[in-house]
Amino acid sequence: RMENEQFDGDLAKLKAKFNDVVQGGGEGLMLREPGSKYEHKRSGTLLKLKMFQDAEARVVGYKDGVGKHKGRVGSLEVELPNGQICYLGTGLSDADRNAPPAIGAV
Repeated sequence: RMENEQFDGDLAKLKAKFNDVVQGGGEGLMLREPGSKYEHKRSGTLLKLKMFQDAEARVVGYKDGVGKHKGRVGSLEVELPNGQICYLGTGLSDADRNAPPAIGAV
């Protein structure tokens, strides 16, 4: 659900709104600079406010890259402590893709 609200400077209200959105299954809030126009690209007038989550995972495999990453690692297949398998690709540097962490690395 999208809402258009103006921030009145009350950080407690902003935090409460953020928590409501996250507890309702949303990713977070998008904060736009007042008066700014929509841009069909990354914008310095828009801030994504998301919950930060951190976890340790063990590398159990790799997925091949496609497109500009063809011939390199596209994503890491990792296992979380609870046994869940996830694929991590966003945020990998070119160096990571060329020489990924070894299988078994945490």
